[in-house]
Amino acid sequence: DEDALNQRITELETKYHDALAVVKDLEGRMKANKELRYHIAAYTSTKNVAQQLKTAKRPAAFEEQHRAELTAYRAAAAYFKASNITKLPSPKKLEAEYAQLACTKKDAVQQQKY
Repeated sequence: DEDALNQRITELETKYHDALAVVKDLEGRMKANKELRYHIAAYTSTKNVAQQLKTAKRPAAFEEQHRAELTAYRAAAAYFKASNITKLPSPKKLEAEYAQLACTKKDAVQQQKY
């Protein structure tokens, strides 16, 4: 029956597009998680250098010598400020969340195929 076939095609298209929307949402969340983890790592690894700048006898020379670290620190701090992050989340929790999102995405992609 042609009407039943068309209805089934419409159902499958709707299911496909819904699954695609879920996958796109998960990919966006995974990207944000990865970016946050990157900035946390940069911030924590360069925080010591930024603190040393405050007590440096020759701040201009110290800043010139540690330009790359200070730039990474300032970029991470600006990211946190722009994102309204006042307390850094645990990197382990973020990694666990990323793994959970990846697993959910894998399931959504499987559903998208059928």
